[in-house]
Amino acid sequence: NYTTFAREAKVIVVDIDKDEHSKETVKIDRFIHRDAKDFLNINVFDREKNDWNEICRLWKKKWPVCPDTNPTEKVDLYYFMKCLNDLKRNDDVVISDAGSAFYVCAQATEIQANQLSQLWFSKVVATLLQLVERLWKPESTITAGTYS
Repeated sequence: NYTTFAREAKVIVVDIDKDEHSKETVKIDRFIHRDAKDFLNINVFDREKNDWNEICRLWKKKWPVCPDTNPTEKVDLYYFMKCLNDLKRNDDVVISDAGSAFYVCAQATEIQANQLSQLWFSKVVATLLQLVERLWKPESTITAGTYS
């Protein structure tokens, strides 16, 4: 719902494509027309901890991304990701397909300290990456998911 998205926040968007944000979607308080790489190279973000950080932590506890139990008779994708997070090792690579598998994986994958990488790609790229990963690091586990 675009009207309630980040309703208490100031939304600042940095994008090289100004037309992408001319649609009637999320309310943008400030648009910066610039390549994000250039923007990040010239700006240093040193922000102090404040009440907003604490509110976000409380919301994260109150409304976790992944449920502790499967809420339906079918496999809930967020519950699946919770189980995968619990089982994967630091050197495992996670690859997902497009669509809901992509956004659920992107929202719910937990990246722990010392974890090298997590990858989310489409089916074709996932297959190629599985082959490359298997040859490069034969002892690692590769999880590729596509959900219907």
